Amino acid sequence: MNGAGTELRQSSKPKRYAVVTGVAWTLAVGFSMAWSFIQERDAMHEAAKVDARAQFEKDIVYRRWNAGHGGVYVPVTERAQPNPWLAGLKDRDVETTTGKRLTLINPAYMTRQVHELNFESSGIRGHITSLRPIRQANAPDNWETRALESFERGQQEYSSVELMDGVPHLRLMRPLMVEQSCLRCHPGPSYSVGDVRGGISVSVPLAPYSALARNKMAATGAGHLTFWAAGLGGIILAARRITRDDRSLLLQQARLAESEERNRLLSEVALEGIVIHDRGIVQDMNARFAKLFGYPREELEGINVISLLFHPDDIGSMIDKMSRAHSEPYQVRGVKKDGTVFDVEIEGYNLQHGDKSVRVVSVRDITERRRAEEALRQSEALFRNLFEHHAAVKLIIDPVSGAIVDANNAAVSFYGWSREQLRAMNIRDINMLSPEELVSELENTKNMERIHFFFRHRRADDSVRDVEVFSSRIEVKGREYLHSIVHDVTERKRAEEELLLAKEQAESANRAKSEFLANMSHEIRTPMNGVIGMTGLLLETGLADEQRRYAEIVRTSAASLLQVIDDILDFSKIEAGRLEMETIGFDLRTLLDDLAESLAFKANEKGLTFTCLLRPEVPRFLMGDPVRLKQVLVNLAGNALKFTHQGEISVEVGSLTKTGDSVKLRFAVRDTGIGIPPEKTELLFEKFTQADASITRKYGGTGLGLAICKRLVQMMGGEIGVTSRPGVGSEFWFTASFGTQNLRDSSPEPDGGDGPLQLLSDLGHDDVRILLVEDNATNRQVALGIIKRLGLRGDAAANGAEALDLLATTPYDLVLMDVQMPVMDGFEATRHIRDVRSPVLNHEIPVIALTAHAMKGDRRKCLDAGMNDYLAKPIFPDALAEMLVKWLPRRCRISNDGDGERANAVPAVPDGTPVFDRPGLEARLMGDESLVTEVVAAFLADMPDLIERLRAAVADGEPATVAHWAHTIKGGAASVGGERLRAAAAALEYAAVAGGMGGVACCMNMLEIEFGRLCEIMRQDYVKE
Repeated sequence: MNGAGTELRQSSKPKRYAVVTGVAWTLAVGFSMAWSFIQERDAMHEAAKVDARAQFEKDIVYRRWNAGHGGVYVPVTERAQPNPWLAGLKDRDVETTTGKRLTLINPAYMTRQVHELNFESSGIRGHITSLRPIRQANAPDNWETRALESFERGQQEYSSVELMDGVPHLRLMRPLMVEQSCLRCHPGPSYSVGDVRGGISVSVPLAPYSALARNKMAATGAGHLTFWAAGLGGIILAARRITRDDRSLLLQQARLAESEERNRLLSEVALEGIVIHDRGIVQDMNARFAKLFGYPREELEGINVISLLFHPDDIGSMIDKMSRAHSEPYQVRGVKKDGTVFDVEIEGYNLQHGDKSVRVVSVRDITERRRAEEALRQSEALFRNLFEHHAAVKLIIDPVSGAIVDANNAAVSFYGWSREQLRAMNIRDINMLSPEELVSELENTKNMERIHFFFRHRRADDSVRDVEVFSSRIEVKGREYLHSIVHDVTERKRAEEELLLAKEQAESANRAKSEFLANMSHEIRTPMNGVIGMTGLLLETGLADEQRRYAEIVRTSAASLLQVIDDILDFSKIEAGRLEMETIGFDLRTLLDDLAESLAFKANEKGLTFTCLLRPEVPRFLMGDPVRLKQVLVNLAGNALKFTHQGEISVEVGSLTKTGDSVKLRFAVRDTGIGIPPEKTELLFEKFTQADASITRKYGGTGLGLAICKRLVQMMGGEIGVTSRPGVGSEFWFTASFGTQNLRDSSPEPDGGDGPLQLLSDLGHDDVRILLVEDNATNRQVALGIIKRLGLRGDAAANGAEALDLLATTPYDLVLMDVQMPVMDGFEATRHIRDVRSPVLNHEIPVIALTAHAMKGDRRKCLDAGMNDYLAKPIFPDALAEMLVKWLPRRCRISNDGDGERANAVPAVPDGTPVFDRPGLEARLMGDESLVTEVVAAFLADMPDLIERLRAAVADGEPATVAHWAHTIKGGAASVGGERLRAAAAALEYAAVAGGMGGVACCMNMLEIEFGRLCEIMRQDYVKE
């Protein structure tokens, strides 16, 4: 029934269609309509089949009822004539005391008459038949014959749609089984219970169902056609739903559901033993009752079942309950035929049957239920035993009220109250949280199965303990409780607090160490700034040779001392875990060029050859920390210079592995120096250690350099090592991992030959005003001297307050701000500058921090205060110039040389720089005039294309690409002696790298002018018309 109902509901479910093309839509609608009709047809057949089954079940019930009474006497009428096949029964016909003649109607005769009445009223045909009928008039037709033959093969139902008298019917047939009551009329040996003696066929006309289905199909078809027409019109833009409610089908479905429910109830009743008795004497029973007690049914008929089937000790209570019209279910013990005693539950009520009252009793075997109850009782006893004697503290708590329902022995021992006292308490009595906080905690865990708390619990002696509570929800007799296990964690908490205190003390000591290092850095670097700065300024004055030599010694010694300071601070930061690696884009080739340039002079002084080799497979543009990488290389190469007296030093970079966007490189620094004994190599990378004490006395050094290198290499994801032979030389190598980047992501540095010192003049910064804020008079003098040497104007203030006064009256272009100063420090002064409410003229003025602090976080602290950048003391001219180029606004100067064609030219190079260095070019090509002509011709042919590529990059606003092509043009110009074009390309490259696209336009204009001048001269000298 449920399946049929589901199909009916599915047949009326909404269907979703989509609009595609006209043909596809028509096919889809046609298929859907056909499928719907098939579903309706199947639902119609299933509904008819369900009715046929219900009709069959009704026939069986009628037959069972008739057979149960041994037949039924009815008045003799024209329709109810005496059954000739029962003529052998002497009581077939009887006459009442009033003279009315009655005849006995057996089950089959009554069933046929019911079939006739049913056919007249509803058109439903019924037919009892078999393969071996007693009367040929009851012989099966062909369809019934096939059905009966299938029953002999074990099939339980046979159905199909057939035409009867030209009208379609749903025909269904089920086997007719011999039951116990049948044996009264058929006592012979050829009948036994369970035999198939034939069948009852039910033929239901499909016309009523077809009418309902046609209505549904018509509605469905109309809906489909409507959607089909709408789809062809192209106006259906979204899915639509069609719902049709057929009340007739719903009513039919409801009737089928009611019929099914009745059958289900009958089936449920049949699962119980049912007996009808009169004062204990059996009147009737179902098969289940006899089976329950292990007796054949016939042995129980007519006997007193109370004394036979129930335990003698329970009979008295049963008789007492039988005296009541209706007894509630009660439990007694039953006795089976084999003597087995089992538990049963009985419920009985009186029933008036004719002129006498009988009792109907239902009997249920509850043995399994009793066994389950016993198992539950044992389980509860086991739980109680485990609960009581568990070593852990356990509580059972009502989560709603907080009442302590139970506590085990460990809880009694832990809290100090008796079990009875604990059971009378609430969890609020022992929990140190306020009642509101405790309720909130419990409320937050309402939907959690397992709960974890940390509380403080009070004990009977008023001591308070830290506890960790694990709770889970349990159900007891339908109520929910919390089963809580309580662990005393007081000592653990005390240990954790002591550990936390020790950690805080260690961190405080570490902070104190860091502050000490920062202050020491400041105290040392501040006077060093004066020594190095003043020495640099002194060397730029007219000194005698001996004075210059003394000044050089002072500067070299100061630089060495500064290196020692840097090593100590770096190692301290590493030891404290405060040294961080940056990840930025850099040009490895430029880094190696800078390395070579910085060490080449010293190597030349010692008569050594210094080379750098970058293997072809190594990517040029990387992501990593170029500062720390260069620090390692400078340290290793500097050591090589220190310990090598003849021969050569080489730095080589190769690629080990490349995976995706990362690469692992191997760096090797080789020398032909004094070498290292094998037994000493293991000590080289330990702090404060050198190979030999005599080496320290002879060559100097702190013993920290290689230890710092080792830690830096490890932070770069690599390792470091050395191979060496005394008297032959050494190879120090290390590996490091880097990210790779595309050219557009790179920011190559300009060549060192065209640095920021020249670029300051190139970009027209000679009218810039800079404010220096510095409390140390020496440092003020040094910094102002460097600013003056750079061709710029500078003013000084001794503290932040003075600086604010000057910035409120003078339009400065940039501020160099010391950090630690009296009256007002640099951080506070910068905050005032950025505050729009302050009287400062330019709140966006670049502010560069000048500080001797060298600890982690100093740069971040400066930037957070509103400063733009960070410059560490001591201040070197190159570093200051580069910072000024980066942050000063670009200013293209306009030439007033009177040349109308070049009125907007930008003289970006010194006045004495030649446009074309012809002598230099001829010298490089050893005076070969034909070769010079060939080189110039190639330059004039190739350079316009490069200029065009550069022009496109400028138009696209891509600084990295501009820098790349400017760098290429610079190299080409240098190779042919185009000095002014080379300088213009260098200025453009640096402008793109240092400041994005801000100063590129005027530099590009300058480059094109210089290229035109160079081409004009070259064509005059070398190109023949």
